[in-house]
Amino acid sequence: MSSPTRSSEPAAAPLNAGELEARLDESLDPVLSSRRTAQPLAANLAPLPRTAQDFALHWVAVIARTSGELAYQFAALAPEVLGNTDPATAEAWIIHAMDTFDREGLYRGSAELKNIDAFIRAASHAARAVAFEDARAVPGLFICGLAGRPLKLDVAGAAYTDTETLHLPARISAYASRAQNFLLYKALATHLWAQAR
Repeated sequence: MSSPTRSSEPAAAPLNAGELEARLDESLDPVLSSRRTAQPLAANLAPLPRTAQDFALHWVAVIARTSGELAYQFAALAPEVLGNTDPATAEAWIIHAMDTFDREGLYRGSAELKNIDAFIRAASHAARAVAFEDARAVPGLFICGLAGRPLKLDVAGAAYTDTETLHLPARISAYASRAQNFLLYKALATHLWAQAR
């Protein structure tokens, strides 16, 4: 009988506060002083799993190439954020803050970095939204079946019809799921067809 093979290597042990401090010192050196050290940052990162620590250290180094101050602020926020969000959302939040920094400077970049809750709400809103281009085929076929002829579907600020074209919103995010928002597109198109008829 053969022994089972492992599909992955065991997880690396978390870095201790001293190891984290040394790594943070390298990236954050330009913004550190005798009063502002990496020690409290390292102490807050130490309880995290190694994958979260590696994620934080990677992004501290990346952000520090652009702004040491923004990197320091990220390192201060990272333990709470990484404990409450998935890595993809955290990465999108970081990139959003860095883009804001590039366009509008440190003050706005820092504000976006600190506003993680608003970013998560906006990301959730975007994830459940359905765009007209993604939804247009199914309501178009459905309406053609109802009308017995194709009706043109187009984008508008509000839903209305001129009897030849059904104008639908560019994006719908009224409900908590993409499926419900997709059904709302279909219901709006059906309602407009009834008005045109």
